[in-house]
Amino acid sequence: MNDGLDTVGPAPPERVAGRRRCIEDGALRGSRDRLLSLFNATWADVGLSLQLIKKSTDVREALSVWEADRDNRIVRLLLSSNVIRVPVKNLRTMSRKLIELSESVRTVTDERFRIQQSVELADQALAMTSDVDRDRIDRIRNDLVKTLSAANARLDEKTREHKETQEALENRCAHFAQSELTDFCLSQRYKGTPLSVANALAGLPYIGWRRSMSRCSKWSVEDFGGGPYKATETISRIVQSCQVRSELIASAEQWLRAKSPTKSRAITELRESWYYLKEALKSVLQEPKISRRALPFRIVQVYYRMKQHPSPADLLLAEHSRIV
Repeated sequence: MNDGLDTVGPAPPERVAGRRRCIEDGALRGSRDRLLSLFNATWADVGLSLQLIKKSTDVREALSVWEADRDNRIVRLLLSSNVIRVPVKNLRTMSRKLIELSESVRTVTDERFRIQQSVELADQALAMTSDVDRDRIDRIRNDLVKTLSAANARLDEKTREHKETQEALENRCAHFAQSELTDFCLSQRYKGTPLSVANALAGLPYIGWRRSMSRCSKWSVEDFGGGPYKATETISRIVQSCQVRSELIASAEQWLRAKSPTKSRAITELRESWYYLKEALKSVLQEPKISRRALPFRIVQVYYRMKQHPSPADLLLAEHSRIV
């Protein structure tokens, strides 16, 4: 997979140290942080799915839980079903054409505005002029109206061409984005953490995952502490420490009691919410054919679903079931 898509999108490129850069550090870091929050919040749903991606057509299903987040352009590209494969150089060509069309639309819009102002001025002049100048002003106005009609036609044509080019480019960018994620998931640099994936995807569709990861890795990240990712990571450790699945509930309680409540926010949360974790463990252990690798992700899914919709009895029992 080509690692650079240097001019995809209408944003003008910047120049840094003599090299053209098509996404600024501020925009890249903001993109990374938004993706990181999204991955962290949905890791129980997407963490395992990312490990199972083998081809680009697997991406949409793996990230289907993101449907409500399509306002993010990268999410839209990764979930798009309108995918057209083209060489990267063709994307660069289309990107430059889109930039040129954007400029053309702005130019014709400005021209149309000036002509419209002239027509309005002619209307005012006709209302106030004497009969001597009326014929001349009327001829000028008629010429302006014809010019305005031609400008409207040009604007409609350029706007339509811009829209068609933009849609075509997005479809091709969707293939690039989905292929880049697939390539990353199959690479040796995939570490199975929200941070590594967010770093890799942050530059899409302007740059590929290698360059994106290289640039994003220099920026530190606040400790997310709790949340689905840390809960999944903690429960994975619990599952790994228990060799007999039927003993997982007792093993989990013993494991949590042995840990300091101040060691991590995830451990603190699971100790305080032991009732919900215990019920989630009971429910998941009754489900057939769940692999050991999938078990932590499924437990966290059920755990958070129970916490989000507790009954009055759940609230009371949870209060008196904390591990303290």
